[in-house]
Amino acid sequence: MTKGMKIYAAFLLLVLGIILVNWLWVPGNVRAINNQLADDPYLASYPYQFRVLRIEGSTAVVSTPRSAAVPVPQMIGAIDPQLANASVSSDAYLTAQQALADHQAHAAATITATPGISRILWELDRSWLRANGIQWLE
Repeated sequence: MTKGMKIYAAFLLLVLGIILVNWLWVPGNVRAINNQLADDPYLASYPYQFRVLRIEGSTAVVSTPRSAAVPVPQMIGAIDPQLANASVSSDAYLTAQQALADHQAHAAATITATPGISRILWELDRSWLRANGIQWLE
């Protein structure tokens, strides 16, 4: 290998290393809030785990399976497989929908109780939806 090729290979490795570190690195404040969410017994017992994706100023961007772009029956069925074919007007379905809303509100309250965080921006958790075979509208 020529000297130029060695320099080029080293440069490529450096660039790939920087990209990998940026992709895998989670800031300490995001990691701390996510640990707090994971340690919360109320949230930990729920099938969907809310997590902070990033912090932009005083706004925490948080994952959610809820969106107008997602068919609610499919999402509820993924969270509680027993409700996969339940009627949307059944008591169990309505209870599951309320449980999701309650857990999301609890996650929001926990996150906004963190110093420096005053607002939540919900971002659709596309990877969770994809993993559960749920299609969404763009």
